[in-house]
Amino acid sequence: MAMGNGGTFYVCAGDSRLVALGSDGSYKWEFKTKTHSENHATPVIAADGTIYFGSGDGNLYALNTDGTQKWVLDAGGGISATPVLAADGTVYVLNAATLLAVSPEGKMIEKVDVSGGPGPSSPTLAPDGTIYVGLRAGKIVAYAGTHGGLMDSAWPKFQGGPANSGRARPI
Repeated sequence: MAMGNGGTFYVCAGDSRLVALGSDGSYKWEFKTKTHSENHATPVIAADGTIYFGSGDGNLYALNTDGTQKWVLDAGGGISATPVLAADGTVYVLNAATLLAVSPEGKMIEKVDVSGGPGPSSPTLAPDGTIYVGLRAGKIVAYAGTHGGLMDSAWPKFQGGPANSGRARPI
């Protein structure tokens, strides 16, 4: 799960859903993808509150804080890893064989074939913008990034922030 500003929790749930819960556990809303699939990754949250999540249906979704869809992008294959947000708003996401860079408006910026196939881990960003991807073969591959380090937001990557603590900043 991910925690946004204001204490809202966002959880990818079974049956192709993303659910928003209040800090007291109250149900706020849910978003259902159009195709039945499992969502295995956690969402990430941009500085403007946009919620991004990848789905097993092969799409990257961007939602507003009220649960309405901003856009959807066909990623060309199922997504099982959490996206990561760069400082300029670029969303990096992995499908079964490709690292994608997507603009905050949902436009494909770049695709890179990830030879050896990504493993189940999510991509991560170094402060200098280098993107690291773990491969099934037990290797880590580094790609030169041009979109900056990690975004300064409530939940820009798997387990929250650079410390991988799974804790949100005080709100």
